[in-house]
Amino acid sequence: NIYYDMNEKEKALEIYNAVNDRDSFSEEAIQKYTPLLKETSRKKAEELLLYCGEKFKNASFYISASQLTDTLTNKVKVLKKALKTLPSDNPDIAELKFLMTEALIKVGSKSEAALTIKSIDLCKLNKKYCHQLVDLAIKAGIPDIKSYCLKLLKSNPDEVALQEAILKELKKNQTPKDLLVIYSSWLDKRTNEPVANYLYALALGDSINAKKYLEAALVQKPDFNEARIELAKIHIKRNDLIAAEKQLTKAIKLTPKNKRSRKLMAILKTDQGKGVLAIKEYSKFLSSTGVDESEKAVQLIGIAMRMKTAILVDKYLRQIKKDPKLSQEFRERNAERKLIFGGVTESDFSGKKTGKLRQYYIIYLFSKGKYSALIKLKTTKEEFPEFWKIYIMKRKNIGIWKSLAEKYYNKNKGSGDPAKLLIISMWLGKKTIEETEDQIQRISAERQGLVYAIVAEEYLRNKKSRGATIRFKKAMRARKSIYSGAIKQIYNSLTKR
Repeated sequence: NIYYDMNEKEKALEIYNAVNDRDSFSEEAIQKYTPLLKETSRKKAEELLLYCGEKFKNASFYISASQLTDTLTNKVKVLKKALKTLPSDNPDIAELKFLMTEALIKVGSKSEAALTIKSIDLCKLNKKYCHQLVDLAIKAGIPDIKSYCLKLLKSNPDEVALQEAILKELKKNQTPKDLLVIYSSWLDKRTNEPVANYLYALALGDSINAKKYLEAALVQKPDFNEARIELAKIHIKRNDLIAAEKQLTKAIKLTPKNKRSRKLMAILKTDQGKGVLAIKEYSKFLSSTGVDESEKAVQLIGIAMRMKTAILVDKYLRQIKKDPKLSQEFRERNAERKLIFGGVTESDFSGKKTGKLRQYYIIYLFSKGKYSALIKLKTTKEEFPEFWKIYIMKRKNIGIWKSLAEKYYNKNKGSGDPAKLLIISMWLGKKTIEETEDQIQRISAERQGLVYAIVAEEYLRNKKSRGATIRFKKAMRARKSIYSGAIKQIYNSLTKR
């Protein structure tokens, strides 16, 4: 142990290996010896850890042994042995069951994984694992996922960061409608709890309804900065910059080092026409937190995209391109930059197209009038039905468009893209053209142009060319966005008729 502590690892290993009686090892010695031993013999290290796990009733030895096994099946055996050997009140039982659930899913034993995950004492599980339980529960095939998620929320009701992580995982695996079912059930008996109101607002997403739940959370807890920041975001998206600045000034005063509030203030000032100064200030703040140049470029480029020129955007793109780890980030940001400021081509989408890049590719195809190629793109279950395909079908008067639009509306109602939901509502007759226009100012500035362009199309369809011209002018004057090319395509295709 002394040689180990002196960092003379080779000498320590030599003496450890000379010990013939493994009962002579203390827990401290095992913790030092086995990492050295596994470098020369993983099998011997595993055997020693298993022996000492049983001797000392130490879960960490079993966990280390499970990481040295040669197969997943053997890993499951080690973890099962640990659960059988250790007393039921051992504080690490929850972690062992979590790790066994992961292993059981990987070997295909989903039914056993479902039973194991349901038996985990959530109050005793290390918080770093909690948000991962959502994904594991779905993979294990737990039948009533809603009840399990409510149980998970109940285990740590006031841990805001953890609850945000759980919500993030749920968003990956649940439809917006199912997400709202879970969080409305959670809120029903907790209307006076600030975190419950905050989480429901997050589940609502960009919906205007989210505002009142954030305001309720702040009434209940005035120093609830996470809620204040989200409220500011909603004000920015709805172009209410005065209200947003008021909230952010309070937030920064409460927590000066909060990155989210600082970033939003930079976005706000950029939207007020002070982009160069705002980005300079935020860049200085990021430097003070120790962020490297590549990560800083990633943080700043989205704000720079809101400016009238691409000068700063191009500067940050060059920085991102230098970092091999950011190759996907570069592809996405490069496509976004060209959709906003012009110059996008098919070559910008070469290779695999997933996530944002796929969405940008769809907008590109529409903006170039490549409707057939867009329609032929494969749609995953999670993405179905897609707005742009519905739009093309409606234009071509393909009968199925209406039923797909209803599915889109029902799936995304409450927490989907507010601009697309507004358009779909108008198409389905749920809102008149006038009602649609009245709500345009409630959505983010970068989405307003698209709505005005499609409203203009409806005016033309109703043979009101003067009304259409007024709305097209508003669409063209709207802030540059990824929809700029699509708006021009809508205008050009309609004026040629």
